[in-house]
Parts: sequence; structure tokens; C-alpha cells
Amino acid sequence: MSTVEPAVAVLNLLYNNWTATPAQDTRTGADQGIATKDPRKVHFTNRWFAPVPNRIHPHQITVRPLSKPYKPITIGSLTKYSNFEQIAIHVWVLPNPQLTIEGAHADLYNMLQEIRRIIRILGETAGSGIQHLLLSPWQDKSELDKDAPRLHMEGRATAIIFEMSTS
Repeated sequence: MSTVEPAVAVLNLLYNNWTATPAQDTRTGADQGIATKDPRKVHFTNRWFAPVPNRIHPHQITVRPLSKPYKPITIGSLTKYSNFEQIAIHVWVLPNPQLTIEGAHADLYNMLQEIRRIIRILGETAGSGIQHLLLSPWQDKSELDKDAPRLHMEGRATAIIFEMSTS
């Protein structure tokens, strides 16, 4: 079991169990640093999308924490807390001369299906005390009318965590 932040645990869960096409970039797992220059790979990160400098990868998945509402459910010498932590999952696909808009839509669909599969089937194995992951519907935030068009979908996952502390 890992003891990292839940958003990092979800990112690691997605990276470690990714089997879809496009494939994951195997040099961006734990360190998120050195990336291969293969644009057919998916870049996994917990950093926000940055169009400048130009990114090497037209496929990117970003997992970011949102809110951590700790709520005591049993108070006493042992206090139990429920935490329904909100996590944002952003999926970007950037069409380019080598990747047509139709191909970008197909890649985006495959990436969304793979994220759904991993979270629904393997969500309880993420670690960091996550007992279950719930995935909300995707919101389309694409910007196809921009100078550099991009497909962008945002989803919310809720990590259900119960913790205990002694006072």
C-alpha cells in the first residue's frame, strides 16, 4: 500500500495499469521528468497543461487534487474521519499534422475508456487508504476554434477514504 497523496495514488494507478492505445510513455512514470520524444505515447503528470514551451506529447493525462473535506464521524479518544476527496482528471489530445482531428477523437475516446476501466475495476487497489473511487461524467472543455486546437475532457473522481486518529 502506498502512502502518497490520493491524487498521486490515482495517477500511479492509471500509469501502472494502462494497456490501451496510445500507449503510455514509459520514461515519465515516477520521476515525471525526462520524456521520450515519441509523440504517439501518453504523458502522465500531476502538473497542469502548459502549451508553451511546445509539448512533445500530443496525448496527456493530468491528475490534480481539488478538495479534502475531512468530516469527523465518531469523536472520542479514537476519532474517525470520512474524507471524500475530489480529484480532477484532465485528458488532452492535440491534433497536429501527423494526427488528424478524426484520429485525435479516436485516441481521446480510447483514453477515456481506459481511464473508466481502470478506475471502475481497480480503484480499490490505488493505495493511500482509498477504499473506493467514484468517477463522475466527463465534461467537454475542447477548444477546436483556437490557433492550436485541442481536445480536452475533464472528469472528477471522488476518492472515499476513512481515517482514524488518536487524541
